[in-house]
Amino acid sequence: MILRKLIVIGCLLSGLASAEELRLNILHFNDVYQYVSEDGKGGLARLATKVAAERAKKPDTKTLVTFGGDLLSPSVASSLTLGRHMIEMMNVIGVDVAVVGNHEFDHGPEVLRERLAESRFPWLASNLRQKRDDALFAEARAFTLYEFGGVKIAMIGVVTDQTPQGSRPGPELIFDEPVAVAATLAAGLRKQGIADIVIALTHLDIADDRKLARTGKVDLILGGHDHEVMAEIVSGVPIFKAGSDARNLVAATLVVDTEHRKIDRIDWVLEAIVAEPHAGVQALIEHYDDAIDKALNVTIGKTDTALDGRTATLRSRESTMGNLVADAFRDALGTDIGIVNGGGMRLDAVIAPGPITRKDIKRLLPLENHVYKLEISGANLTALFDNLAGSLGKDQGHRGAAQYPHVSGMRAVLQPGNGPGHRVAQLEIAGKSIVADQKYSIAVSDFLASGRGNYDLLKGQARLMAEDLAPLETVIVMQFIESHKTVRYQLEHRVIVEQ
Repeated sequence: MILRKLIVIGCLLSGLASAEELRLNILHFNDVYQYVSEDGKGGLARLATKVAAERAKKPDTKTLVTFGGDLLSPSVASSLTLGRHMIEMMNVIGVDVAVVGNHEFDHGPEVLRERLAESRFPWLASNLRQKRDDALFAEARAFTLYEFGGVKIAMIGVVTDQTPQGSRPGPELIFDEPVAVAATLAAGLRKQGIADIVIALTHLDIADDRKLARTGKVDLILGGHDHEVMAEIVSGVPIFKAGSDARNLVAATLVVDTEHRKIDRIDWVLEAIVAEPHAGVQALIEHYDDAIDKALNVTIGKTDTALDGRTATLRSRESTMGNLVADAFRDALGTDIGIVNGGGMRLDAVIAPGPITRKDIKRLLPLENHVYKLEISGANLTALFDNLAGSLGKDQGHRGAAQYPHVSGMRAVLQPGNGPGHRVAQLEIAGKSIVADQKYSIAVSDFLASGRGNYDLLKGQARLMAEDLAPLETVIVMQFIESHKTVRYQLEHRVIVEQ
């Protein structure tokens, strides 16, 4: 089952408890990008209060606080501190163990090493290796061990092997297939007598978590990566995910049969975070809010029309915000066309008619991509949009289509229902039909230029500018707005998806 209620109480793996039993409390959350609360609910300051209360409620029972990955990026604050502020807050909360998420690599592996070194808790990543010596990523662990009442419990951790397609881990790290690694590691820990119980801390899509559960090698999965609250049992293995941005907390009590050294049952509750803010974490939040406001709370222009930067819009259809960003890319680099993918914009809000600040743009584009000028043939551009159309026609789930293209200087009519090679009904540049053997210049983020995000055909295209001269997307958009002083955007049917 998948649970979506605000508060859910349950009991998993029910059975007759042994006369000899011990209890272990686990408090789990995952995917925190924004430290502030929304409407008085959630956020790291309130989470810290809730964690302290849960620990105080059961002082004689060991409590472990686990985190399911994605902490250091993206956000406005992380673009300034490179995630240092989040580590400071997690240290105050008292996290016991975390798994590395894909967004931990947004600032590169060296910055990640710095952040892990600053953490007062271990990070797990058993499927992450260094190419130079084939060893585990040095600052992370494959597993960590706990022993209670003579029962040995191992916590293992794996991160999605799609990380290179969605972040910046660099060429020197290898991401092994996570399910196989986790299953093999868990089996080995049991066989060697190192662990009686194995808990997997994962940053994977729910489909991969289910695959891991079906191996029968782990006893419990505490997940991340998906941003929805989830609780289900697959092949007898419970899987928990707590949503995102510390809005909810999974509080689970493992009742362990010490005679047979196994989990007898799990009593659990999913709670919305509505506590009063923790003073120590709140002080850090106010410190960073002040620093951000001073640096970014500067008006750069205004808009006469609403700029729709909601995630649901950006990942599903044409948007006034997407049109503005694509225009800014094309204008800055002097290209024939500009393309920005919906998943590259993270504001998730509408900027109403009125002033636009630097902070608005940093919130919109927190990943700090550079923008490259490429050359591409009409045939390859058509193939690119044919491939995109095919992916847009699939069920994208709650994430939407992160690859949805927002364009400038061109118009596309796509028909996802057709077969490969027949999904582009119309493609125009500057009002003229595209010519297969003609070369066109295109402005895109370095993320897309490297072929990630389903833009594989852009990888290897000729680059018309030196990489070290590629400007930051935030700078481009800010300068575009400053130069125009006032922007006005309406929907123009730049991309039409005919279902």
